[in-house]
Amino acid sequence: MTVRVPHRLKNFDQVQVGDDLVVHYTVAAAARINPATKDGIRETIETATTAGARPGAMPGVIAKNSVQVLANILSFDTRARTVTIQGATRTVTITVPDGFDMKKLAVGDQVEAEFSDAVAIDIQRPVAR
Repeated sequence: MTVRVPHRLKNFDQVQVGDDLVVHYTVAAAARINPATKDGIRETIETATTAGARPGAMPGVIAKNSVQVLANILSFDTRARTVTIQGATRTVTITVPDGFDMKKLAVGDQVEAEFSDAVAIDIQRPVAR
């Protein structure tokens, strides 16, 4: 199996071609969307955090990217529970959380949205049997 790893993965020199490895790869995503409480220029605040493996340890990384944005709704799909928004620097489609009444959305509305994703990669050697 081939696994693509981010450039932030530390200690990759601990792994050699042909090594047997156990790879734990976890992805999580979350979103929040609300009608805008202020009117104005689209804005975006992005925060990224990364933590790598200790020196000499097996490779690993945890990375989280969070985005808060004041954006315009370009389109939405109530069946798929997605909304496409245009912020200051890009256009993204996010999944609307359960419990949010999508009837409140209209194309052209400004919304405050927050979404984040996190990835954790942990590489270990298999336990000897």
